[in-house]
Amino acid sequence: MGSIIWDEQHQYAGTQPWWKAASFYQVYPASFKDSNSDGWGDLPGLISKLDYLSNLGIDVVWVSPIFESPQKDMGYDVSDYQKIYQPYGSVEDVDILILQCHTRGLKIILDLVVNHTSIEHEWFKESRSSKNNPKRDWYIWQPARYDKDGVRQPPTNWRGYFACSTWTWDEHTQEYYLHLYAPDQPDLNWDNEECREAIYENTMRFWLDRGVDGFRIDTVNKYSKRKDFVDVPVMDPSSPHQPAPEMWCNGPRIHEFIHEMNEKVLRPYNAVSVGELSNTPHPSQVIPYVSAAAKELDMVFEFSMIRLGNGNGFGDKYIYQHFPLSKLKSFVERWQSFIEGTDAWTTVFCENHDNGRAVDRFGDTSSREWWLKSAKTIAMWQATLTGTLFLYQGQEIGMTNMPRSWGIEEYKDIESSNFFAEAVASGNEKRVKDTMNGLQIMARDHSRIPFQWDDSPNAGFASAKAKPWMRVHDEYRDINVARQINDPDSILSFYKGMLQLRKQYQDLFVFGSFKLVDLENESLFVYLKESALSTKGRNGQKRKALSINLIYFAQVANVVGSGALTRDIAATVGDSSDSVWYTQTIAIFTAILGIPISQAADLWGRKIFLVALTAFGFIGSLIIAGANSPCLAITGFAVTGISYGAQPLLHAVASEVFARKYRPWAQCSVNVAASLGAIMGLLVGGAVTRNENHVGFRSYWYMVAGMYAFATISVQLLYSPPPRTLQLVCSFHDKLRRLDWLGYGFLTPALVLFCMSLAWLQNPYSWTDAHVMVTFIIGICLVLGLIAYETSVKRDGMFHHRLFQNRNFPLALVCIFAEGMVFFCANDYFAFQVSILFSQDSLITGVHYSVAFAALGISAIVSGLWCSKTKAVRIPTTVAFSSFVVFDILMATISQETTTGQIWVFPIFLGFGLGICLPSLVTAAHFAAPPELVAIASGLMISLRSLGGSVGLAVYNAVFHHGFSSSVGPKIADAVLPLGFPNKNLPQLISAFVSHNDTAIKEIPEISPEIIEAGREGLLEAFRIGFRGVWITTACLSVFAGIAAILLRDPRENFTAHVDAPIVAITETEEETQGSTVTLARMS
Repeated sequence: MGSIIWDEQHQYAGTQPWWKAASFYQVYPASFKDSNSDGWGDLPGLISKLDYLSNLGIDVVWVSPIFESPQKDMGYDVSDYQKIYQPYGSVEDVDILILQCHTRGLKIILDLVVNHTSIEHEWFKESRSSKNNPKRDWYIWQPARYDKDGVRQPPTNWRGYFACSTWTWDEHTQEYYLHLYAPDQPDLNWDNEECREAIYENTMRFWLDRGVDGFRIDTVNKYSKRKDFVDVPVMDPSSPHQPAPEMWCNGPRIHEFIHEMNEKVLRPYNAVSVGELSNTPHPSQVIPYVSAAAKELDMVFEFSMIRLGNGNGFGDKYIYQHFPLSKLKSFVERWQSFIEGTDAWTTVFCENHDNGRAVDRFGDTSSREWWLKSAKTIAMWQATLTGTLFLYQGQEIGMTNMPRSWGIEEYKDIESSNFFAEAVASGNEKRVKDTMNGLQIMARDHSRIPFQWDDSPNAGFASAKAKPWMRVHDEYRDINVARQINDPDSILSFYKGMLQLRKQYQDLFVFGSFKLVDLENESLFVYLKESALSTKGRNGQKRKALSINLIYFAQVANVVGSGALTRDIAATVGDSSDSVWYTQTIAIFTAILGIPISQAADLWGRKIFLVALTAFGFIGSLIIAGANSPCLAITGFAVTGISYGAQPLLHAVASEVFARKYRPWAQCSVNVAASLGAIMGLLVGGAVTRNENHVGFRSYWYMVAGMYAFATISVQLLYSPPPRTLQLVCSFHDKLRRLDWLGYGFLTPALVLFCMSLAWLQNPYSWTDAHVMVTFIIGICLVLGLIAYETSVKRDGMFHHRLFQNRNFPLALVCIFAEGMVFFCANDYFAFQVSILFSQDSLITGVHYSVAFAALGISAIVSGLWCSKTKAVRIPTTVAFSSFVVFDILMATISQETTTGQIWVFPIFLGFGLGICLPSLVTAAHFAAPPELVAIASGLMISLRSLGGSVGLAVYNAVFHHGFSSSVGPKIADAVLPLGFPNKNLPQLISAFVSHNDTAIKEIPEISPEIIEAGREGLLEAFRIGFRGVWITTACLSVFAGIAAILLRDPRENFTAHVDAPIVAITETEEETQGSTVTLARMS
């Protein structure tokens, strides 16, 4: 049985077209109520039950075809649109029905069948009378083909929907006519304007003038056929006729025709329209029909979900295919979410006259208990979905399929008969058995058996003396309206309650957003609904959510300063000028905290961590600003490093607040904030430390502290996310229990020791130092232990196994690791190289580097536009790493001839890559991750990025020092010895140059200005060699990451899914203040 929890504060007050919130009820007239004992349901019988329908809580009565017809296809073969099939009643009865509906506040729509007519229609009689008849072109005629033996063949090999050719020979005019359905249902030629005008006048305006409120439009996407009439590929070698829906579905002029129908008929009458849209499985195909701007249809029926179980292809339609619950959920999610962010609308239905009963197909009818639970669960499921609800007669009392004991003779439908006859003709006993089994589950006949009103003979559908046109169900005495109408625990009462609830809370159920939870769970169907009242204010909520970007602004200003102002801090507090501990400390804390904070934020909510961690940034910045020793400065960076534990949440919140198709834009907004923070940091930091004013770094970090304070206050005041489900339903003890404590026990010391060993390698120890080697080995062992525990034992912790089921996620991890190495390299070495090789002060160096971040901001916007428009991540990510390679090569080729003007251009390539790379990779990772694991996916991404930076700093420092130390002596010697400088004084000169001790240089015997100048050039050349090694290493890494980027798959379909949902824990007392949690348990 399902469960539902809603917030009682919501009462919708929005302005929407009436039909969106309406509940429609389909009546199949032949089987609804017989008033004159002829065995056929009729219009007077329907009129007599209008009070029942009104009391049920529906708003619109949809009447299936009632027009004059030979009934070859139960009225879908119309011979006169302005007359009523005599057993149903008369036009006057329809007038009474319209009046009685309107008197009760009900609206009424009729079934409009205008893709084809009956062969008995006067239009077709005229058309087939002569090739010269004016109405000849109102239908589709083609001459015969002849095979090599001269035997006449149809114009094409197309197979129709009723297991036959789409062509029938007309002996009188010696041509074939087209019919997608039965030979008795010839297709109209919508390309003929006169035909279209006749349709509008005779079939639509005629009834609209009499007061009907709209139409359900049959086969609405089949009006425009391809007119080249070519054979389709052979898919079924056993049959001369092949499925060919591509030849008539969504044809070349279809939108022109539907738009014209709307403009000429539907809109002038303000008539509601719902189209039957078969063979159109992609949202991009459906949107043009139902977009309000397109002005075609109000809504359509899309059949992916209701056709679950159908076999593959037309010929195997009734060869039943079992399907997992996850497939049902994926279809529901697709058609619930495809309207998000559009002006389109959707429908909700699980039964109609063309399918078996839902309680048999999606539930369990093996016992009365399970039948009752299944029917109620289906009622709750349907009533809580977004869109316009359509019920089919008998659904509200749990009517079931025909008993399996009934033989094929009880199946009256032309489609059932034709498919079974085809199976018999094949001579394949297994096919006959499989077809019968499929018919017993899915046949259209099941929905057409007479309605069960009471336990009297013929179930109250007709009098005892009548012989119903179709056999009454054997279980009518147990399943009927009379038995349920006064039972508060009955299915009928449950439906009434759900329809009332749907009206009362239509903001949540009709207009609310849908969020699927745990797609792969084959036992539970869980989803969240968010109120439209919240959605109406969502733009404001999004703006408030973007206040979190202030945190990123402050963080980037902090980390950029840690790299660009390293030498200023060191000079003031007495540290080594090439210390990496400032940046390395931030990297360590980001790597350590990202994953645990992400998991904890699912349990305690995002806001508390965003606010608390950002406050640490404020405190740490004050410590840095007042530091008077290296230890205190590093402590300050450690405290600010804690604030970086919030960084994964920034990316997760950006994805969760916005619909998926806007996700690249959301990630770009984070990158733009980073760009602005970096530019501000470089320019202001450079200005306050200009002209060797090293102590100016203190002013900079006081300013950073102010940024953190402003971000903390802003997020506290502006960001007000709804409580997360686990946050509400789990006790404090449960939350603690859910955390991956053993995993954290591995993670924290592993990353600390690993990163510390790498940092020590740069300051200035080597692998031969015991404390470096031992720390590194212990760190590696702990990392391996962490991986083994998470992948083999825990499996649902930090490295949740479901994250790695989509190859995009591990590829994104590889790429983000490389991106971290690239960024930290540029952050530490670009400014260093420019200041050393071009003698630029801190401000000019900062201006140079800020070019990269200006390019980052611009490219982030371009990337967002590209990803959203093309729904692609592979190309932008590959381009990003290609851009890194170009930047690395340019930096590696810097020589004595390189001008400062050229340096202005180089950072553009770096910024271009950074602006594209991170949003694309985060988008790819979030799409690859299950919805409830978005935060932990972000945690892994940011941790790997920081770890990449830490590893990169160690690698680059080793490469730089190897290149520099191995070449500085020879380069200085080559420069000064030819000028007569004595060889014995060379070591002293080299030492003085390396330590930048100008006083010591001038005190060396036999020194001269020429020798000093030459020695400086030799020193610079050694620096160039060291820098060159760094950039070549980075270029090789970028090439490798670019290859990984090429392997990414573009998650195009994911862009149309809805915003991600958090994990849900099912409890008896679950409550949520901003929406509703709906849980559907699988019944079979």
